[in-house]
Amino acid sequence: MIIPLTIWLSNHFKTQKFVVEKTLPELYDLVTRYKPDIIWSDGDWEAPDTYWNSTGFLAWLYNDSPVKDTVNLMDAVSFGGNLLLNIGPTKEGTIPVIFQERLEAMGQWLNVNGEAIYASKPWRVQKENSTNIWYTSKGSSVYAVFIKWPTDNILKLESPRSSPDTKVSA
Repeated sequence: MIIPLTIWLSNHFKTQKFVVEKTLPELYDLVTRYKPDIIWSDGDWEAPDTYWNSTGFLAWLYNDSPVKDTVNLMDAVSFGGNLLLNIGPTKEGTIPVIFQERLEAMGQWLNVNGEAIYASKPWRVQKENSTNIWYTSKGSSVYAVFIKWPTDNILKLESPRSSPDTKVSA
C-alpha cells in the first residue's frame, strides 16, 4: 500500500513513523545497493535533525556502510582540492582510537600511492564515469588510481590514449 506523503507528514513531526518506516529504510537500501558517491535528503528544513535521525544515519554511513572505505582523498585531490580531516584531540589531549586507526590506514595507503598524491595536479579527466578510477598528473606523468581492483585482474583505462613513447609502470 502506498501512503501519500501528506498523510505521513500530517503529524507535524510529533512521531517518527515516516522516518522509521520510509525514509531511513530507503536511504540504507540506496547506499547498500548502489554505493553512491554523494547522497542528500530533501527533508523538511524546519524539522530538527533528531526527527530525521540524520546523525544516526551519518554515523552509519561513515562507520559501517559499504562505502565507508571509499578513498575520499582521491576524489578531493583529482579535482584539485584538499582533504580536511577535522580530527582533534579529546579533552584529555588524546586522539580517539577510531581516528588513530583511520589515520594509520590512510598513511599505509599513502605509502603505496603517495606519488600520485603529493605535488600532483588534476589531469584533464579527473574520474572516469563508468569506473572507480581517479587521475592525477605530475609533469608529463599521469597517475591512474584504482580504488577497487578489477575482478578480472585486467586494468582498463578509458581516458588515456597511448603513443609510441608511452611508458606504463605499476
